[in-house]
Amino acid sequence: TEGLGADRLRQAVAAVLPVLAHWPEPLPPALRQEFGLLERSAALGGIHAPHHQEHLQACRRRLVFDEFLMLQLGLLQRRHELTGRPGQPLVTAPSHSSLVQAYLQLLPFALTAAQCRVLAEIQADLARPQPMARLVQGDVGCGKTVVAVASLLTAIDAGCQAALMAPTEVLAEQHYTKLCEWMPHLAVSCALLTGSTPARRRRALLSDLANGQLQLLVGTHALLEDPVQFRRLGLVVVDEQHRFGVHQRNRLLDKGLQPHLLTMTATPIPRT
Repeated sequence: TEGLGADRLRQAVAAVLPVLAHWPEPLPPALRQEFGLLERSAALGGIHAPHHQEHLQACRRRLVFDEFLMLQLGLLQRRHELTGRPGQPLVTAPSHSSLVQAYLQLLPFALTAAQCRVLAEIQADLARPQPMARLVQGDVGCGKTVVAVASLLTAIDAGCQAALMAPTEVLAEQHYTKLCEWMPHLAVSCALLTGSTPARRRRALLSDLANGQLQLLVGTHALLEDPVQFRRLGLVVVDEQHRFGVHQRNRLLDKGLQPHLLTMTATPIPRT
């Protein structure tokens, strides 16, 4: 039975292969020549009936190229949909004292060259009229959170509110505990919202958030709930972004007027 099924499959493929010659070629000749790629119809036919091993590899290379091209185009389209909309540039008035500089002076260490570079890039994005959509990726302990906090303070310095969302209560509480070491020295109001937050505390927190008295909110998926309303949300930071869905991130972004987005994730550790 298996042999009969395989024969029918081969017959079906053989019947379809002549049609491939009429398939349109999406890539211009110059691009195919630059990357040494076969025509699409030739690659589709050759992958089923290769002349030799080298021909098979050439066909496979073209089809893999097409898959990565479509993936990249899809990502660019999603980025355009996000950044193509008008946003709010977050620029601090020249006469305003910098919360970021005051925060950096509280740290017992100086930022590395890489941290300074990434922070400068983020601040440049925040100053643009298009919403930022940036991913910060790095090893555990490389200082992503320090850069994220400086970014949050950049938004607060510009008169906006900011939010930091983590996937678990443990991680959200860790972020909040660390922020509580710095925010009182900077006169920045900060609060934690999780599923375990008592009802009375939650009501007071949501009231302060809605009227703008609460500047920085840290939390879990609880930030996505309908009662959570910001007065002027300027920046959303999502930690361990791979553990959130696109719709979840968008739901938090919809709580502001095209706020900027900064996501963080740890560099995957290769298995040995």
